Amino acid sequence: MMQATPGPKFDPQTQISKTLDAHTVHSLVILGASAPLLATARRAMKSTRIHLIELMRGPKTSHRELAGIETGRIAMDLSQVGTAEGLAVVKAFTEKVKADALLTDDDWALMWLARNRAHFEPACRILAPDSAIQERMWDKSYQVRLAEQSGFDVLPTYTLNAAEDIAAIPSEAFPVVLRPSYINSAQPPFKARVLATHDELRSLYAATRWTHPPIVQRFCLGPNQILHGVRAQSGEWLGLRLFNVYRKYHGFSASMEPIPLPAGMEAAARQFVEAAGLTGPFHFDLLVSEAEEKVYFLEINCRLGGTTGKVIELGFDEPGLTFSAFNVVTASPLPPLRGNRLRVTSLRLNLTQAWNDLCNRRDPLAYPQLPRMQSIAAALKEALFVHHG
Repeated sequence: MMQATPGPKFDPQTQISKTLDAHTVHSLVILGASAPLLATARRAMKSTRIHLIELMRGPKTSHRELAGIETGRIAMDLSQVGTAEGLAVVKAFTEKVKADALLTDDDWALMWLARNRAHFEPACRILAPDSAIQERMWDKSYQVRLAEQSGFDVLPTYTLNAAEDIAAIPSEAFPVVLRPSYINSAQPPFKARVLATHDELRSLYAATRWTHPPIVQRFCLGPNQILHGVRAQSGEWLGLRLFNVYRKYHGFSASMEPIPLPAGMEAAARQFVEAAGLTGPFHFDLLVSEAEEKVYFLEINCRLGGTTGKVIELGFDEPGLTFSAFNVVTASPLPPLRGNRLRVTSLRLNLTQAWNDLCNRRDPLAYPQLPRMQSIAAALKEALFVHHG
């Protein structure tokens, strides 16, 4: 296992000194049309005007209807993110719609905007944590070390600095998951791959170009838990809620339900976030080993995420808390949430799973693993009887 090394210490006085004055938002620009950003737009559309810069592979704006988006919307090619040309496009659009705040959930765009906040603020506030903190959190190896220091259970983890390191992984560790340790560090890109043998690991490692050493962890099939939280620039904790992902498909959280947050997990999460100096929204991705009765740390994402829409439906106001974290006040109060639901699911993922299972295209990483016909029936039942979030 990787040895823990001290991470940078969080200085609350430094963080508090960076807290900005209260800022009223009449016009919000979202960069990207992802599901989390559109869920945020739906949450805020009755309280502020929402404008969109759609990130696309090509120059044309899509014609799909997006409820709550103002008529002022443009498209920007993904290749422009991180460039001076792209910055000029975003700057011109925010000025045109008189934007008071700018929000995205794309990791690279979030870093880019944070580095260039001086081009927008104080007129248009960038709702993003400090760029140096973001960049540090891109390193999964750093995350694993900090998680271990903070009290999380961590899977046995191996760093591949060279192909020769593969031989040091014990045979009993297989199957394993190979994961890039840093954003955009693998070409061709992938998020995670399950490999059954040393030879499969050697083959994939050799076929991939690496800018940073990847990490290898023991594969464990089980449900996930996702811990959503929001912390203000002042250091104040605004929310921390745990959710059980009782169905997952193709690596996505298909179905979720709120569950109690154990005291030990809460203490570990608070220590991790405070040690890293994180502010704004974040979510821990955790893996349940039912056989060992343990919950393992996988990673943390320091932004809105793929489950933002679901947790809103389950009563956790992540968009509203995110505004509060950056001391932003919408022009009129956000409407009350529609009450807490017991469970939410993804209609698309359930129907996709049912169809693929019917065609005998099974996902070996889906949870739960059921016989084919039972899996089809379970997915259809979920789609019919659980609220779509």
